[in-house]
Amino acid sequence: ILLLLNFLSRKLNLTKVKAFLMKHHKSMALVLLAIVIIHLGFALTVFKTRDLEVNLTGFIALFIIIATILLCFSKKANRFKLHKYLALALTVVVIAHIVAWNIDFKHYQEGVKNIQISNVDLNSIDDGTYEGYSDVGYIKAKVEVTVKDGKLTSIKLIEHLNERGSRAEAIIGHMLK
Repeated sequence: ILLLLNFLSRKLNLTKVKAFLMKHHKSMALVLLAIVIIHLGFALTVFKTRDLEVNLTGFIALFIIIATILLCFSKKANRFKLHKYLALALTVVVIAHIVAWNIDFKHYQEGVKNIQISNVDLNSIDDGTYEGYSDVGYIKAKVEVTVKDGKLTSIKLIEHLNERGSRAEAIIGHMLK
């Protein structure tokens, strides 16, 4: 957005806008870095559930932001041209990151939609303990189910990785009833 504003202010000869951007671009870059670090803090908790492309583009964006900020505060000659290239690269990588996340999220939604739940005649199941597993990307669950005399007697949640809390775990009591 800042790159676009800078470009437009130059092309449209908006000197006050350009002066404002030049005066505050270092502080805006630090705000951007803070936002990215906060985003990274939340993203690290779900790192393992994301596609490689989402993680890779996110880390490349972080690297470009840090490189751009370091360049911004340096006194090197010709830093402005490199700064523009890094800003442009950052724009492309952030767009790629958003697209990769959207594709990843659509895969998750398809996985959830394709889960098939069927009624099982527990009278036809031998007594014993059975293990079940489901993984749709953002949500993974592993359970241990005990059947005795044609009834569910126990459901143990062995593993439950999710992003939106554990509200779904309430279904265990309902299933046992």
